[in-house]
Amino acid sequence: MKKYVFMALIFYLPLQLKLPNWPHFPVINIFAVLLLGIFLSGRNDRFVKPVFETPVIVFLLVWLTSFIYACIFTDGMPRIEIAREFKRLYLLPFIYFVMSRTIKDRNELKWLFWTFLACLTLCGQNTYYNGVLAGANFALHKRSSGPFGWGWQASDIAGGFLATFTPVLISYFFFVRKPLFKLGSAIGVGLCGLGVLCTYSRGSMMALLFACVGLIIVGGRDLARASKINFLVILIGLIMGGVMWKAWVPQSIIARVEGTIVADEEERQYMDSAFTDSDTGESNLDLSSQLRMHAWRQGLSFFYTHPLTGIGFRQVQYQLGHDPHNGFVLIGGEMGIVGILTFAWLILAVTRQGFQLMGTEFNYLGVGAVGMMIGFTTVNMFYSNFFRDTVVGSFWIMLAFLAVANSFVRQEGASGSDGSGEPAEKKMTYAEYRKRYFQSIVLALAATGILTAAMFSRPPEHTGVAAVSGAAPASPVGNPGKELIAG
Repeated sequence: MKKYVFMALIFYLPLQLKLPNWPHFPVINIFAVLLLGIFLSGRNDRFVKPVFETPVIVFLLVWLTSFIYACIFTDGMPRIEIAREFKRLYLLPFIYFVMSRTIKDRNELKWLFWTFLACLTLCGQNTYYNGVLAGANFALHKRSSGPFGWGWQASDIAGGFLATFTPVLISYFFFVRKPLFKLGSAIGVGLCGLGVLCTYSRGSMMALLFACVGLIIVGGRDLARASKINFLVILIGLIMGGVMWKAWVPQSIIARVEGTIVADEEERQYMDSAFTDSDTGESNLDLSSQLRMHAWRQGLSFFYTHPLTGIGFRQVQYQLGHDPHNGFVLIGGEMGIVGILTFAWLILAVTRQGFQLMGTEFNYLGVGAVGMMIGFTTVNMFYSNFFRDTVVGSFWIMLAFLAVANSFVRQEGASGSDGSGEPAEKKMTYAEYRKRYFQSIVLALAATGILTAAMFSRPPEHTGVAAVSGAAPASPVGNPGKELIAG
């Protein structure tokens, strides 16, 4: 029962399945009741707390204080709507505490982790599929949002989600030894990468690139030890792909990255003179980048006026009429310097936990966690995805996996056994080495064929995804106004 509740929750959070509410009871509240029952009925008494649990608790306290501050000292705010949003977001860390303390064996952890990877692959497939349907082979500058809603805002959420968690799937691909699992993870990585491209989210593309480079640099030793052939083949492929990226990336993606999409006259009113040459009148940045910088400066103005406490939960969006498109700016404006420092502490502590798991039986989680945090940090420099329930819910689930893996390793260290029943390193014979070599070649050819067929498929035209320019979704709660950023 417990495992199936967790598996359903893993799929529900990013996909937001259209489950019926009975009776008028939100699905997330039903999950909360089930999680409470699981927590009270079967806790693991041997659980060892991870290094990042203290910053998690401190950040949650600062976050709660920011909400209370907003309710007390802000007038004219729609308190009921903001309280509902805070409740929905604040329930999600509860998932971490329940899962980390009720997963009792490795088999259960593996099943839940496989479920997480399957959900991630499904999100990537859906995002890529919608992108292909939008314009047949990335044409017409259409942006896919996958299962994350409609409009370019949902496209940014989809790109941020995939860029944050795809490094975990890449790490698993490196370390898994079974050919079927390796092929499945390779297909998942390809679908997630194509999904990021279909969102046309430059921040997400950059985050995924940084995460992959960081993953290889940080975990190169463990990755090469797991499979030297696969590591060498993929490293050469990444180098060649990076050098010759314009030869295989669709032209519309190149145009998006280089910022050549021209804005309409209505949007030019938002251009910031600080980024325009005073002599020629030409912009030093493309319009989207200028608007993003303008939003950051607006968001930072609240931090400058309230550096210690911030102005309270959701007040930045309410005052501006739009999102600042930077998680750090948003936290600084809402929670002040204390919130920024606590958030940075949380990021560093989770990264440290990833390093501690390297070289253990959970090295795929350790290396993946480091890549995830690189992507997470980069994504939050361009979007406020930490406060999107479809993204941050999966983040708390990953923290639970890290905490459980750390607990298993610490318990084994205290008992003096390795817990795996197998030697840490097993020397391969020449026959095994040759078999793995040919498996790698077949795997590379199969993955290349699948991705090539997907890249050049041309289904019929289909509407329903956001174009890069011209989208004008409704503003969030607060002052009516036009959202400034288009990805």
